[in-house]
Amino acid sequence: MSTASPRRTEQTEIERKYDVHESAGVPDLAGVGGGTDADALVVDGVGHDDPVELAATYWDTVDHTLLGARTTLRRREGGGDAGWHLKLPPSAGTSGRREVHWPLGDPDEPVPDALRRLVEARLRGRPVHPVLRLETTRTVTRLLDGSGRELGELADDVVRASNPDTGLLRTWREWEVELAPGVDGAEGERLLDAVAERLESAGASVSSSKSKLARGLGSEPAVSGADSGDGTSGADVSTAPAAPAPKKKSAAAFVTSAAAGLRDELLAVDVAVRDDEPDAVHRLRTTTRRLRVLLTVWDGVLDPGLAATVVAGAAHVGHVTGAARDVEVARGRVATRASSAPAGFVAAQATGRLDARLGERLVEAVGDVRRLL
Repeated sequence: MSTASPRRTEQTEIERKYDVHESAGVPDLAGVGGGTDADALVVDGVGHDDPVELAATYWDTVDHTLLGARTTLRRREGGGDAGWHLKLPPSAGTSGRREVHWPLGDPDEPVPDALRRLVEARLRGRPVHPVLRLETTRTVTRLLDGSGRELGELADDVVRASNPDTGLLRTWREWEVELAPGVDGAEGERLLDAVAERLESAGASVSSSKSKLARGLGSEPAVSGADSGDGTSGADVSTAPAAPAPKKKSAAAFVTSAAAGLRDELLAVDVAVRDDEPDAVHRLRTTTRRLRVLLTVWDGVLDPGLAATVVAGAAHVGHVTGAARDVEVARGRVATRASSAPAGFVAAQATGRLDARLGERLVEAVGDVRRLL
């Protein structure tokens, strides 16, 4: 039932960024190791690539909704990974960011639907437009083990950012260390720690920026190299004023914390449903049920009108997802009982017709869930 396109590719990005002065030299990383254990990852040699020119256009809403959600959507030209890149924040309990790629089309192409639906939980139909253009001169040093396998790479980036809305120009330099695919876990972290020591001894410091997008928009300082253009420091990314925090250990504090956790789960499962992940509809149903129960049991603790609206909305989601879940369960039971029946007791053609019909109903029901979202 998956609608995922074979053109889409994904990887988990595990990286660390460093601020560095424009005059700093990249240190020799040969010999850097992740420990004394026999299975520790060690950089036995390095490979140097020629500098490449990259041009990336970042897309977001007027009020930078994606940036606020630690999500970036860009269209990059140049280098070995040209295309659309969507970077999503790490899942619970993980450190690496999910990075989804989509190939380039025409220069004036809109955001691909396959990527748009992965952030629709945040956008909710709001339009996106180019908010920043980055031109980067990147020089890569590849980190190799004794067999020549690539363990990771150090990208030395000289960045020039231009804001199409304000005309602000900013420049800076940064180093970015990223582990190669398949290099992760504790061994990968130890290798990153060892590389960090070598870079910091060369004058680098852990990046003060959450992302190139945030720094380019002027919401964070460009620490190396002066800003150019109109000479201003840039406007901060606008944020909504925070609501007063409830008193600690109060019922309101408990309900607010629990509801916030369920909100985050809903945002994550929303993406999963749109992307046809297994069991996603069931997860959506159970999460909305838990939210409804929370606000019903603790009735009157939070704003009654708002709570009632959320409870009613959650009940409607439960009704629509319940229909899809019922078909899903029925289809599974048919398969299980048919497979456990005595040989020849159930005709294969009969179970095939049942499975096909229930499959059609499931597609219709999941379509109703997507339209609801």
